[in-house]
Amino acid sequence: MKKAGKERWHPCTLKQFEEKRSYDVCPTYDIITINNVEEVFEHKCEEEGDILYITDNPKLREGSMK
Repeated sequence: MKKAGKERWHPCTLKQFEEKRSYDVCPTYDIITINNVEEVFEHKCEEEGDILYITDNPKLREGSMK
């Protein structure tokens, strides 16, 4: 099943980019919205390939609701 949605950086990831003045940060978090359902995904640097993990961290989920 294929679905289309929208992706944006999580505010904490944007903050890390600004603080380090680099995109070389780990982990990074994306907010992906499909059919008005928002999920926060974590991209871990230790992993090979394009594996995204859904996070259940309440602080990250609160920060995504903007």
